[in-house]
Amino acid sequence: MSTTTSPPLSPLPFTTLDVFTTTPYHGGNPVAVIHIPASLSKDGTITPAQKQLIGREFNLSEIVFLHEDLPASTDHDGNPITPVPGTAKIDIFTHHREVPFAGHPTIGTSNYILRYLALSADPAVAARWRDVNTLLTRAGPLPISLAKAPGAQESLQHGSNVEGVQLNVAHNVHIHQPRLTSPAMLSKFDPAGRGNFTDAEVANFPVVSSVKGMTVFLVQLKNLDDLKNKPTMNIIGALSTYSTDAAELMDPGWQVGILTTYFYVDLGIAEDENGKTRILRTRMFGSREDPATGSAASALCGWLSLTEKGGGRVRKYHITQGVEMGRRCEIGVEVTLKEGEKEIDTLVLRGTAAKSMEGVLDVPILYDEVDEPVLVE
Repeated sequence: MSTTTSPPLSPLPFTTLDVFTTTPYHGGNPVAVIHIPASLSKDGTITPAQKQLIGREFNLSEIVFLHEDLPASTDHDGNPITPVPGTAKIDIFTHHREVPFAGHPTIGTSNYILRYLALSADPAVAARWRDVNTLLTRAGPLPISLAKAPGAQESLQHGSNVEGVQLNVAHNVHIHQPRLTSPAMLSKFDPAGRGNFTDAEVANFPVVSSVKGMTVFLVQLKNLDDLKNKPTMNIIGALSTYSTDAAELMDPGWQVGILTTYFYVDLGIAEDENGKTRILRTRMFGSREDPATGSAASALCGWLSLTEKGGGRVRKYHITQGVEMGRRCEIGVEVTLKEGEKEIDTLVLRGTAAKSMEGVLDVPILYDEVDEPVLVE
């Protein structure tokens, strides 16, 4: 092994939670939340490369680094963000790179802060976290609060609510022009990803970003049998999720981040004393299948709200995902449109989370041959 390029650091505490479920180990999308003490975040002692190695080691959809202080931060365009009181700064990493926003890690972290840390039996811990009302991400600040979250939706008539959180997504829903339309463009991607679809169908799949850096194909299927059997991988192939070829399918100015595929089935409208809620079943494939994806859910519900007329300014959605993986997740989204129903005013994501494990991890030592991670700008 070659010479080291980083000093040894003290172990870091972490907690894992299963997000969008009340039953740890049996449902939900796991996320690890790693505490970064002020001594490491202020001077940048722990590097992005070390964070990426930790993400690779956990090998989850995403992990979160929760800073115990408020270091300087920038958004995905490099613009400075000034933290305000009540803010908690986080960094989100997949097993492959840093991302500006993702739904399940932010919902998981919000539950961890508001329903665990803020209620800690340790007075110092509770005092540090009880007033947090905003997560600071590279996509911008996300207001968070305690809220009822969706439980199991057994039928259009019978649903339930559980204790959870809501966060206001720093939304910037953008509908891209279709580009996967020519033989030359199709030839750049693994044909296995679109094996159950014709080229004409693929050309008409909407491409939508919830925020810059998080983009999805939206693929509607007819029924739950199709949802079980037709999706096999990302439409562009698993290996192209993070590729420069994938960026060519996005509009100019948006050509960063990842491109995944979100398959969905519309199960109809449920109605109760709280109004109407649209029920959807989904699956998401990027470099692999993901049990729950709040960013893709936000893109889907934002796109449906903008493109379907006559539904009123407030649109509620209940999404069930991960069933085919044995990791059932319940995701709530509420979209409020501005007057005229042509623009989104607010996009709220709701969900619960259950703590599963706690421990400490050793910060990896960097060696000369370790590459720097790829970051979403």
